[in-house]
Amino acid sequence: MCAIPQRLLLILLGWGMLQAAQAQVKPVVSSAFVPACDLQELNRAYVAALNSLRHDLDAHAPVVRYDPALFVLTVLHSARMEKADSLFHAQVPDLRSAELGGTRDEQVTDARQLAKLVLTRFQNSEGHCLVQSDPQYVYVAVSASQHFFVVRLARSPSVVYKDERAAFAKLGIKEVKAEAKRDQRILYRPF
Repeated sequence: MCAIPQRLLLILLGWGMLQAAQAQVKPVVSSAFVPACDLQELNRAYVAALNSLRHDLDAHAPVVRYDPALFVLTVLHSARMEKADSLFHAQVPDLRSAELGGTRDEQVTDARQLAKLVLTRFQNSEGHCLVQSDPQYVYVAVSASQHFFVVRLARSPSVVYKDERAAFAKLGIKEVKAEAKRDQRILYRPF
């Protein structure tokens, strides 16, 4: 009868040591946002591809414009998904625009190819296609992390609040500014 309690004691002791060892090993979860590619080039390519798509659908569709505030919001959402290792939409109070998101199964790192992949993925999904093709959404930004991509579209320019700007700054990502429009550039011509 003494052998059974000793075996049970050894089993419990071994199990306890295993639990203690596992508690000391922290899972490797990267909380840092790592862009999938050059995000400035990704936004240029996506805006160009979306403009082309919309003008193919309707020659009178308004021109899509990159929105730097939406960019900050897409990066923050991509970072949240990376940290959680899960694809999800932003909470309704946080969402001030239409949002499309997906996973990066293919590890495309070229910005132009990734922009085409994102556009094509959304065009092949009926609900996403309706949002992406909606000419009322003229402001856009896209972000892509190691595992996810996010596109946000809005009817008017977006606003970034102080707490969002601070969170974005902590990520250490270079902010992508809007390029000057050609018709707004001042040209100096010699007389």
